[in-house]
Amino acid sequence: MGRAHAADSVLVGVELHGARRAYRSRRGEVTAIESLDLVVRAGEIVALVGPSGCGKTTVLELVAGLQEPDSGSIAVGGQAAPAARRARCAHMPQRDLLLPWRDALSNAALALEAAGVRSRDARRRAAPLFERFGLGGFERSAPSELSPRSKVPVAAWTPFANSS
Repeated sequence: MGRAHAADSVLVGVELHGARRAYRSRRGEVTAIESLDLVVRAGEIVALVGPSGCGKTTVLELVAGLQEPDSGSIAVGGQAAPAARRARCAHMPQRDLLLPWRDALSNAALALEAAGVRSRDARRRAAPLFERFGLGGFERSAPSELSPRSKVPVAAWTPFANSS
């Protein structure tokens, strides 16, 4: 799993082969995705589009290692283990999920702290993102003091903080 095809020299970013995921409900089994095959090359941009409940979030959670398929295989950067996929993905939930007892800067640094970065260093790495994304001056704000538009970038900065 590291290349799309033997003759193709472009590295694969994400691969799903025969992926299936179903859930149990009171009404029986609900299939979210069935026999999904998808290859996304490194650097390629892909959009998942469809109606509510068609499995878009399930696919993203499978790729990010937050769920496992019932059958089939998934790899990110050639790595299939859930922990390895989680380490290679930044997942933005549909809700911001900011912790109300932490200020905006502490929330922006949280993923780095969870990855083992000391709190002071994580905050130092996350701080420049506020200016970069037009939120300078809001670092000490509580989540309840941020507009919905401002909460989204704070929750989504993990990949940027990891690269700074």
